[in-house]
Amino acid sequence: MGYVITTKGMLTVTAKYLHKVKGSDNYYFVRRLPSDVLRKLKASGQKPKQKVVITTSTSNRQLALKEAHKINAALEGEWGRVLSDQPASNTISDAQALEAQYSNQPFDLSDYLDNKLSSTANEQIHTAQHSVLPSTMKQEAVDAILKQQLSEVEWQAVQIARGQQVWSFSIIRDEYINLKGWSNNRKQRNPVNAAFEILIKAFGDISPNSITRLQVHHLVSELINSGLKTASVKRRLSVIRSAINYIAMMQEVEINNPFTNVKIPDLFEDAVDRVDFSSEQLQSIRAILTSRLQAGESNAVDGVIAMMIDTGMRISEVVGLKAEDINLDADVPYVN
Repeated sequence: MGYVITTKGMLTVTAKYLHKVKGSDNYYFVRRLPSDVLRKLKASGQKPKQKVVITTSTSNRQLALKEAHKINAALEGEWGRVLSDQPASNTISDAQALEAQYSNQPFDLSDYLDNKLSSTANEQIHTAQHSVLPSTMKQEAVDAILKQQLSEVEWQAVQIARGQQVWSFSIIRDEYINLKGWSNNRKQRNPVNAAFEILIKAFGDISPNSITRLQVHHLVSELINSGLKTASVKRRLSVIRSAINYIAMMQEVEINNPFTNVKIPDLFEDAVDRVDFSSEQLQSIRAILTSRLQAGESNAVDGVIAMMIDTGMRISEVVGLKAEDINLDADVPYVN
């Protein structure tokens, strides 16, 4: 299970969530959802998994411990927002507006945040800042507290004020969908969500700047070993690469993109061509469709199948067909 490391007076870093998983040399962060968070998510109509399982992408225990600390802090912040009903907004424009609202004002962003933080949080921050820890760990401790207390928009505003705007995977995903105008377009939105879900599950909701090309290489291997076709891996990486490049261009920021020119071993060699239906199989299908039609049991799907058999059209072409696309008055009836 692991152990608990404590530092003087302010922060408990848990290693009890580090586990080895069969078939992998890497350590994994494994933690059950708190019961109150689980109840809240179920009450909102969601179907959450009872366990969070995220790879630390390293077999080095010390490096895995640092990564587990980051993952745990992010989860604590997310769960805190769930319990406090804070909106999970990741809109960059809102954060920019909030930062600009208090920029160069007598009542600045720091004053605004002081009013937002609980007395307990302020005490924890004070303790962290005056601890004997190295400065980088002090900052990590303070940031962990802020993330737990603030909304995504407020946390982004803090980072913008520092000149260190955080472009995590979820923020890049949401901003990409928003800027492309795909929020209400399921066909365009779903592939983006599916691609980034793989990343967040593998690395946590962190910035691409924290990912190395070697880690991406290991991710590709894990995806292929899990049964995903190489073409599917390539397609998902292409979506991620395009999203990062688009956000970097539109927001005029520098974001490391380790998903560029990723080599996928044996690309397309695992593809299996579908065998065409034989004449006998097509005749059997026609006979079934005819009998269903005569019995008054046919439906729209039967019509789609019949049209595909007789015209060679694709599913999308048949479903999108309009009456005016069909010309039955010509010497040879045809579909335009």
